[in-house]
Amino acid sequence: MLTTSQSSGSHKTDDPLTRRDFVKLCILATQKTLRVNSQPYLFWGLLDFSPEVRAMSSSAYNATITINMNADTIQKLLAGQYTLYGYKAVQSTDKAGRPLVWFGTQSYSTTTVVSCSDTYQVYTSSSPIVSGEQITVGFSTGILCGQTLQVIDGGIGSVVNTGNPGDVSIANQTTTEFTCGIMQVQTINGNPSAFVPYCAFPLNGLNLQEIRPLNKILLMFSTAKTNNGTVFVDSADSTALAGANGPGIIIDFSAMSSSTVTYDVNLGWDWGNYAWAQQIPANENLTPWLIE
Repeated sequence: MLTTSQSSGSHKTDDPLTRRDFVKLCILATQKTLRVNSQPYLFWGLLDFSPEVRAMSSSAYNATITINMNADTIQKLLAGQYTLYGYKAVQSTDKAGRPLVWFGTQSYSTTTVVSCSDTYQVYTSSSPIVSGEQITVGFSTGILCGQTLQVIDGGIGSVVNTGNPGDVSIANQTTTEFTCGIMQVQTINGNPSAFVPYCAFPLNGLNLQEIRPLNKILLMFSTAKTNNGTVFVDSADSTALAGANGPGIIIDFSAMSSSTVTYDVNLGWDWGNYAWAQQIPANENLTPWLIE
C-alpha cells in the first residue's frame, strides 16, 4: 500500500489539487458520456449530483476574456457613448441563420472581464428573423451537445438523448414554422446575466435543425444602440442606422480557457498576434465570422 511519502510513477494522486482535478475530469467525462441534463447520475456506483458537483461540471470549460484599456481610451469611448458588444459563433450549413446580440454593456473600465461556461439552453420562438428586430423567446430548456429538442404544438417540447455529438439539434414535429437557436449566460465583471439567445435559425415544419456551438467570442465597440437578442444588422444593410463602429476581435477558445487582450481607441485590438484571435475591420459583415 502506498503512503503519502511513496510514489507510483510520475502521477502523484496524493497531492490534493491533482486529485481534485483528476476527479473533476472523470466526473465530466462520465456526465458527457451519459448525456444527462440536470438529473442525478450514477458515477462509479455513487449517486452524486450535489451543488458542488454541478458547479464543477458547469464551469469546466469557462471562456474568460480580460480586456485592458488605458484611461484615455475609456474617456473617448464614454464620450462617444460607445457600447461594448459581444457575439458567439456557431457552425451550421443553413446559411439562413443569423447572429444575435449576445450582450451590450457600457460598464467597462481599464480592466473588464467577460466570461461564460459551456452550459446551454435551446429555445423556440414565433418571432421572424428580421435584421434589427429582437427575437422573443417563447420556450426554452436546458440541453447538452448530442441531444435533441423535440418540438410539439405551441413550440414547447422535451429533450431526448439522440443527436449528432457536438450538435444541439431541434426537431420540429409539427407543420408550424418556428425560429430556434441556442442561449447562454455571460458574466461581465462578476455579474451574470440570464440566458440570452445568440443565434437564430428558421425551423420549418417537420424539419430538423442542427447547430454546433463554437468556442469563439467576438467583441466590438459601437455607438449603435440595440438590445440583447436582436438580429445583427450588417453595416451595408439598408436598415442600418448611421453610427460609428470600431474594429472587432474574434477569439477562439478551442485550445484554451482564458485570454488577455488590449483595446486602444486609435490602434484597435492587440493580443500579441497569436493564432487564437483575429482583428476584423470595422466595415466588415460579421455574419460569416459568426455562422460558419
